[in-house]
Amino acid sequence: EISQMYQTKFQQKLAKDTVRILITSDVHYSLDRVHELGEWVHLSHEDEMDFIICCGDLTNMDPAQENIPEVVSATEGEMTAVISGLENIKARVVYLPGNHDAPTTFQNPPHGQKPRLTTHSINLHGSHLRIAPDLVLSGLGGSVPGYQGSSSPLWAGYPYTSEDKIKADLDVLFPSLSSDNTIEQQQQQQQ
Repeated sequence: EISQMYQTKFQQKLAKDTVRILITSDVHYSLDRVHELGEWVHLSHEDEMDFIICCGDLTNMDPAQENIPEVVSATEGEMTAVISGLENIKARVVYLPGNHDAPTTFQNPPHGQKPRLTTHSINLHGSHLRIAPDLVLSGLGGSVPGYQGSSSPLWAGYPYTSEDKIKADLDVLFPSLSSDNTIEQQQQQQQ
């Protein structure tokens, strides 16, 4: 769970009617592209955003190498470089690890602690973050295997190897949604 200190940090200066968010994904360790994004933001005067969300695949690690400590450590370093580049655009960065990112960034207690990659970023995997009084972000990073018309996967899922495994984590993240009730039924029950 994200600490109250970081909740407060992200809520500062967001007590307004509009929240501006820059969303990016699939950087795959292209620091040149992160730099180009920063230049575009500066030149287009879009730098009044409140924060950046990076939705996975910050790096390009092969999920088959998840048990090689040197590769995992190097991937954490690459993720840190990408996040630091995004922090140069805007200091508040929320990220979700993708299936090409370090497996350590998916850890939640009691299985371990996610590494703190930078001072100003928040790993949203398996967590909720209130960014404004009526706005909460919830995150579940990674991927299930991708298929297109064949029984062979186009890409390997990580950390999810099946729909059942991701559903189990979604049930933990959103316990009120794990029942078969629709949202409308849940709202009626609350009235």
